[in-house]
Amino acid sequence: MGKGLIAELEAAPEGSRELDCKILVALREGFVEQSPFNGRWCVYVFDHHGTKQLWRPARKDPIQRVMEWTTSIDDALSLVPAGWGWSVGDTHGTCESAGIGRPWAEIWKRGARPVRLPGMHRTTDGRCLINAAVPALALCIASLRARQAMEGS
Repeated sequence: MGKGLIAELEAAPEGSRELDCKILVALREGFVEQSPFNGRWCVYVFDHHGTKQLWRPARKDPIQRVMEWTTSIDDALSLVPAGWGWSVGDTHGTCESAGIGRPWAEIWKRGARPVRLPGMHRTTDGRCLINAAVPALALCIASLRARQAMEGS
């Protein structure tokens, strides 16, 4: 999972289909382009002949479509790693950083000592939050950072 994607999510003013496609590519394979037919953002892969085609999930793949991770908290929850707890909110007035008053997400590994992920802001009440333009984006960022931390350990 590239740091470029997380930086792009952090800077985004709102969620989008393009960002959702980029998350899918980070989780699976392929590349993102706009369709020449309808302008919609799509995920493409190359087949074994080197021909570009639309991404199609494997029959048993738990991800069967490009989900609305960056605009739907319900979809963003599917990114939270198994065994991790989470919470989201639209503002948090005690944040001691430039993220004051911005939507936030909090994520932690259950039953373990607290995990401090990069980009988290500590609040006056001791919580560690990740801020973004909308709660779904914040949860995406937190979940992707947690996945990075798991891959690194």
